Amino acid sequence: MEWRREPGTERAIRALFAGLNLPPSQDYLAGNGPVPDATRILVYPVSGNSDRVTNACKRVLTEVYGVTDEEALDFTYEEHK
Repeated sequence: MEWRREPGTERAIRALFAGLNLPPSQDYLAGNGPVPDATRILVYPVSGNSDRVTNACKRVLTEVYGVTDEEALDFTYEEHK
């Protein structure tokens, strides 16, 4: 996320995963265009069965980004080697 423009998003993501007892495996600032530290990268490895992974994704979408049950999501899938 753009941490300067979205500090609440960063706090919400950190709080959600802290509540799940999952520390980030990666946490760093990355560049975006001419700004070398514009984007906060947080990587949280979620292991377990599909229910646990689905629940974590659902919580991020609803609790952090405010997606409601009435909104549609469009997913695409690509394999990379």
